[in-house]
Amino acid sequence: MTRKELCTLIGMNIRAERHSRGLTIDEFAELLDLSPGFVGLIERGERGVTAYNLLKISRVLGTPTDNFYTHTKTKTPSGVKVL
Repeated sequence: MTRKELCTLIGMNIRAERHSRGLTIDEFAELLDLSPGFVGLIERGERGVTAYNLLKISRVLGTPTDNFYTHTKTKTPSGVKVL
């Protein structure tokens, strides 16, 4: 797995967890004390996330940090896609 692929995987999992908790990106960013733009970059995999920020994200979402590193199955309009 490349660095870009890892950043994308982590970002997608963060976004999925945020959505499952009904948080907007603005609400989430405020809870993290980060800018919404920076959170968006992380969620799109365009920026890596530091261990410190990953720990903050984990605490806000109530999710173990290792959950962000795992491949998940997501439903797409055409069926199930393995990330």
